[in-house]
Amino acid sequence: MNFRMVDCLSFVTTGGIAKKPEGTCCSGLKTVLKSDADCLCEVFKNSAQLGMMLNVTKALTLPAACHLSAPSIGNCARKFLL
Repeated sequence: MNFRMVDCLSFVTTGGIAKKPEGTCCSGLKTVLKSDADCLCEVFKNSAQLGMMLNVTKALTLPAACHLSAPSIGNCARKFLL
């Protein structure tokens, strides 16, 4: 996962207890969305290999929780089926 988004882990990991994104999560997400939004799909797809168990449903809500626009993020769910 991109280090700019480490604060997002408490929100998007399976068993995470955060009700909303914490710390610098949203600013990190904003930076990633501007530079390489496609890498988020790769993180979602490969999270177990990276040692993280993501709640993908919750992870897909991250842009909305941060009040950011990320239309390509919703397409990640389709990429999991490929």
